[in-house]
Amino acid sequence: MNNKNKLKILFLSQRFLFPMDTGGKIRTGNILRKLKERASLTVISNVESPKDDQYVPQMNQLCDKFIPVPWKEMERYTLKFYLKILAQSFSKYPINVLNDYSNELEKAVLDELKNEQYDLAICDFLQSTLNFQHVNSGVPTLMFQHNVEADITRRHLDRAGNIVEKIFWGLQHKRMMRHEGEMCNKFDGTIAVSATD
Repeated sequence: MNNKNKLKILFLSQRFLFPMDTGGKIRTGNILRKLKERASLTVISNVESPKDDQYVPQMNQLCDKFIPVPWKEMERYTLKFYLKILAQSFSKYPINVLNDYSNELEKAVLDELKNEQYDLAICDFLQSTLNFQHVNSGVPTLMFQHNVEADITRRHLDRAGNIVEKIFWGLQHKRMMRHEGEMCNKFDGTIAVSATD
């Protein structure tokens, strides 16, 4: 199939896929390999330099065009980390959704949809959906759901050991249920991993 006849797909993978050392990265990488056989793929992803620099050339295996967005992951379990969580606790969005959003990533998605003509825009993972919140380009949108995220927050709530954890996870669970439902309705389609999902 020549490029002229291929579907043109924009794919947002907030997390850089290399090295493929988690189930989510492996799954997404395999999906992209198969899609590339039938579609012209542009992938947008956060890239943390210099850590990810050695892997960037490997993105050619997965897509025709790669748009790296510079990003720095916050060090966990520091004072800054906990202050960020505290501030995010007052948002209407779940914390893990807020953590996968950035102005730069959203701008990259919107700019690419404005400057190029795509047949489909895909958001990988529910947590990345805020980066699609202002997409209204007329291009059909699809969300890949790797898990039912509200089930995960429910398990955290069920296992909470003290009142602070119960309040925290109770709020996160309510926010996740609302956000997950809204996003499943916002996107033109949602793909789940299993029939149960």
